[in-house]
Amino acid sequence: VLDRGSGEERRALVGWLAANGSPLDADLLAPIERLAAQSLHPELRASALAMLTRMRHLPALELAAKALRSEHAVEVAEGMRSALTIGGAGMRLALEAHLRAETDAVLQGVMLRAYAAPPSTELAELCARLAADAGRPAELRIAAATTLSRADAERAAPLLRSLFQQTDRPVCLLELATALQRGLPAPPQLARLMPGPVDLRQQDA
Repeated sequence: VLDRGSGEERRALVGWLAANGSPLDADLLAPIERLAAQSLHPELRASALAMLTRMRHLPALELAAKALRSEHAVEVAEGMRSALTIGGAGMRLALEAHLRAETDAVLQGVMLRAYAAPPSTELAELCARLAADAGRPAELRIAAATTLSRADAERAAPLLRSLFQQTDRPVCLLELATALQRGLPAPPQLARLMPGPVDLRQQDA
């Protein structure tokens, strides 16, 4: 399937293998690496990179760097996750510099969501500015506020509360609610922030 299957079959198989926790056969390494480097489909390249990362394949770090320069959000996000996983703490400053320099709001937002490391002071300052800027897209502001909450919960709290009151998308509300409950000695009662009942278990259509 990896060598001769259709694009849909390859995406399904590689996506399943990347998410599955079972041991991976080393014979899969070469075809997966080819897909990560050469596939014409960004989703498939991203899934193949995720699989290489799960295999702790060190040459995948170069592919992660390439993915970070992509124009496709799914690939940029996986590039950030893979670079952090494979490169470790030594990659954080370079990745943060790349994130701070990004001018595309969508790509900057997905990088923030994929950046699982503790944010530095410089990144936290950027997140505070982005989250407070009403002229920025809501998705970017939410990503910035939730990232800030991992570094400074008290500073992030008013930004998170404001964004929580401004959005009605369940997936965003759930993300903001989770961040609001994290790290504060007395988390706010979320129901009081909303004008009416909202089921956070709903998903966007």
